[in-house]
This record gives sequence, C-alpha cells and structure tokens, in this order.
Amino acid sequence: MLTKQQIGSLFGEEERNALLESKRDVRKLAAEKEQVLRSTVNEGLRVYRALRPDALPFYQEDAVLSMKAKMNRLNMMESGRGVAPNQTGAVLPRDKLQLKNEVVDPFQFQLPVVNPKAFLIALEAACRSLCDDLEYIASCLGMKAEELPAQDDPLRFQRLVESVMFAFPLRKDPEYVDEFMFNHWPRLKQLMPPAIAELPDTDVADWLRGHLQRV
Repeated sequence: MLTKQQIGSLFGEEERNALLESKRDVRKLAAEKEQVLRSTVNEGLRVYRALRPDALPFYQEDAVLSMKAKMNRLNMMESGRGVAPNQTGAVLPRDKLQLKNEVVDPFQFQLPVVNPKAFLIALEAACRSLCDDLEYIASCLGMKAEELPAQDDPLRFQRLVESVMFAFPLRKDPEYVDEFMFNHWPRLKQLMPPAIAELPDTDVADWLRGHLQRV
C-alpha cells in the first residue's frame, strides 16, 4: 500500500499546490454556503414572527399539523365512505383495509408529535438571533470584533454571554465599588433604562456598597 509521502511524490510541486488550492476553495465555498443558510434561517424566523406574532413556535405548529394529518387519515379510514388512502396515496376499498392494533388506542404513542429536525432548526435560529443581539450589545460596550467568537464557533452563544457578563467585573467587596464606578459604570449605564442611567453616580455607588454588604 502506498504511503501518503509516496502518493505525494507522484505529483509535481505545481500539481500539489493546485490540489491544496482547490481544497481551500472547497472549504471556503462550504463556509460561505453555511453562512448564507444561517442568514436565511434567521431571516425566516424574523419574518415568521413579524407576520404571525401570536402563532405558536413553528416547530410546535408542525407537530400539530402532523397530528391532524394522522387524525384525518384515521377518520377517513373509519368513516362510512368505504374508502381510504393507503401509504402511497391510492384509494382502497374498505374491505381491503387492515388497521393495525385495532384493540389499542390509535393515538397511543403519537403524542407529542414533535419533528426533531424542525425543533433543532427553531432552536438554532433562536440562538443565532440572540447571538446577533449580543454582538450588537458587545459593540455598544466598545468590544472589538476580533475579541468576539467567530460566526461558525459551536460555542458562539456561550462565549458571547460570557463576554458580556464578564465585561464589568465587580468584586464582592464594598471597597472596590469606587474602582468599578470609575472603570465600568460609564459604559454600563448606557444599557440601563433612563430611570437608572440618570441617577447620580453617588447614589448608584451607595446602593452597590449596601448590596455587597448584604450579600
């Protein structure tokens, strides 16, 4: 069996470079395709929420539709019309129908009818939407883009949460309140509602000291 080095020796330097370049192009195209797909999923979720703000999450709605389809099929098979579709969609005479588990409730083990793929797509879209919001918050806090996780990082959501949460470290010691107010409060209060952001800094510092003493 030829080793990797022996196989590589069959090609010249130009051929090897061309092969490596083609592999890089394939990986780049795959990454771009995945990014477009993620953007499409996120946009689809936003449009869905905008058009149907009171609707169930679409993975739940998909489960309801799946359950209704099963119920309609069973009702047609049990109806007096004497015909019902088989698995291929063809209509069969009633005398040729064979219901499985007639003694058992036909809806047993059918609830909940959740499509795992739809659930994962909804969960991923929600996480990516939250990631976009967290990145915007991080930019408002003055964080640089290179300090944030990459778009394809599998732990992107967790790392963004940690970046925002740990951007304003506060020791559990009242003596460090003045340092916190000087280093972090000017940026942090930009995210606060007006009722808190407009408070005098001395009032906020006093509240923090009292809170740290209580905890």
